[in-house]
Amino acid sequence: MMQNGLKPDKFAFPFALKSCAGLSNLLVGKSIHQHLIQTGFDSDVLVATAVMDMYAKCGSLDLARKLFDQTQGKDVVCWSAMIASYGIPWPRNAGD
Repeated sequence: MMQNGLKPDKFAFPFALKSCAGLSNLLVGKSIHQHLIQTGFDSDVLVATAVMDMYAKCGSLDLARKLFDQTQGKDVVCWSAMIASYGIPWPRNAGD
């Protein structure tokens, strides 16, 4: 998107993070999270929940919990995502 001159908004990032989670690609997910911090989108509860979910699904429950603890204005979706994170069976995929 950005290579084509398009600026993503707070609604585009959760889809990218969902893709990272589906592929268990923690490296790209962390890169997106860093970009979110630099652009200020990380303070949005929708975006923070997507990052937290990505961390949990990539096997970094400790990072997910740390982000959850730092998130201001948690809503029911954020709480539900964190609770669901504790129910993810490990190892998720062979070869992860």
